[in-house]
Amino acid sequence: MVNLSYRKSLLKLTIALYKSAGKSNGYTIKKHISGGHKQRYKKIDFWRTFLWCIPATICNIEYDANRSSYIALIRYVNGILSYILAPQGLKKYDLIIATDRNIYSNGLTKHLWSIPIGSLIHNIELLPNNGGKYVRAAGTYAKILRKKNNYTHIQLKSGEIRMISSFSVATLGIVSNSLHKYLKLLKAGDNRHKGYKSIIRGVAMNPIDHPHGGDTSGGRPSVNIWGIYTKGIPTKKYKKNKFIIKQRNKK
Repeated sequence: MVNLSYRKSLLKLTIALYKSAGKSNGYTIKKHISGGHKQRYKKIDFWRTFLWCIPATICNIEYDANRSSYIALIRYVNGILSYILAPQGLKKYDLIIATDRNIYSNGLTKHLWSIPIGSLIHNIELLPNNGGKYVRAAGTYAKILRKKNNYTHIQLKSGEIRMISSFSVATLGIVSNSLHKYLKLLKAGDNRHKGYKSIIRGVAMNPIDHPHGGDTSGGRPSVNIWGIYTKGIPTKKYKKNKFIIKQRNKK
């Protein structure tokens, strides 16, 4: 019965994902999308403030198909199970806690005002009690630069320096799976399992099907099938924001 209740508790931490494969009522509305492998979404606790000052033990470090980093299954002393983003260096049976006490180790969640300057953090709340929004991808981290007037100046991986309320919480350490960016797909089926359909080159099509089609492939910049430019146009919009002290590094 214990194992059955444990399995039921784990099942409550997941949600079934239903995929449309880029179709609506049988019509393709998104190109190059496939069904992908059957998956369940694992609910991650980005808050950690509902179980403040309650110790938890790392039960397992797991792979999550819906994100680049590893996740950790933790069990609180009161028996509650939860998933969190696994910091780098965290191991099975390690103890973690969400507290503002004078203790510091990977996986501890603290308010920004209680974290020393120069610390590396991740899973940062943009607004207090709003859940972690920043620095959640594999191998990423932010650095605390200074504190002033109930705001903490944080330098993100892109080089941007942003002011965030010191009453927001963050987790100490670097997000796990830092080698994710070096991952190489060994076959086309790996992409299909992720839900991506292969893209046919425009130059391999007929002139009637694509602007790049035909015997020759030159003399025209890269465009999509409708003739809209696809390269060389920046997608980041630099808007004025009083909380951004320094903009990210422009390429």
